[in-house]
This record gives sequence, C-alpha cells and structure tokens, in this order.
Amino acid sequence: MGSCSPRTYLYEFNLLTMELVNEVLKFCRERSPVGAGKMHPASEKTGPHYSGRWVALVGGVEATEEILQFNDTVTIVNDQPYHRKIETGHGGIRRDIVGEAQEYVNSRYGNLISAKKQYVFLRNGYILKGNFRRGKRENSRKSLQKDTKASAMMTYPALILEQRFE
Repeated sequence: MGSCSPRTYLYEFNLLTMELVNEVLKFCRERSPVGAGKMHPASEKTGPHYSGRWVALVGGVEATEEILQFNDTVTIVNDQPYHRKIETGHGGIRRDIVGEAQEYVNSRYGNLISAKKQYVFLRNGYILKGNFRRGKRENSRKSLQKDTKASAMMTYPALILEQRFE
C-alpha cells in the first residue's frame, strides 16, 4: 500500500449573488416615494418614477448574473438627480432609503456581507447648474463644499456591498 499524503482544498463561495442584490433592490424600491419624478418611457426597469430607477452596478456596468464574479463590489444607487435631495431631506421629503437598506443588509447578512453608505459619482451623472445656498436650519451646511458648486458633478448616495472574508 502506498502512503496517502494529506491535501488541502480551498472552497470559494460567492455569497454576494444576484438573488441578494435583487432582494436589496426590491427593498429600496418598496421604500421609495410614490409619484416622485417625471414619467419615463417604459424600459427594463420596473416603474415609471423614482422607485423604478434603482440600479445595481459592478464596475460602472449594470449587474447581471453573468457579470457578477467572486469578490466583486456591488453599488446600489438611484440615478435620478433628485435622489440626493430625497435622501438628505431637502425639499420636504426625508427618506434615508440607503441608510435603511444598509441596516437591513447588515442585520440580516452582517457576518457574510458588508454594506456601507457612500457618496459616489455616476458616469453621465448630473452636473450642478447653480450655486448652493447656505442653510438656515439647525443641521444644515454653513459653508460651501466642492460638490455643491456650479459645474461640479453631483455625488449620489449609494449602498456599497462587499463580501466579508474574516
């Protein structure tokens, strides 16, 4: 009989699946304000308004089962220019949809998936047209920042999903 040498096997599981991504997109769409925004022509995205404009991106490209690979980072964002206003509460609507989605993912999949809120630039994103006015409310900005000046690209609140390897 020959000797049997021990072997080490490494199994890699991609826990960040399209099933999970679609679940988070559905969560965001369900919490979106109804009737917000302009009518958009029918497209693959469900819904004509704000709720139908949530998208998952991998490397700036819309995520699909074929594109999503092991160790990819998924960005979930709404591509409407007024998304930031809705998230931050300007204009009377206050919906921290991205923050709620972050809490949802971390509470449900926190040991496996890392979710964090981050402001990102989008390809073909909105270019700011006017100057920002200083707020008068208690927690408003008191000074201008780079992303609030005319001709600056707007940053969009997004949810960043990554697989944990700890």
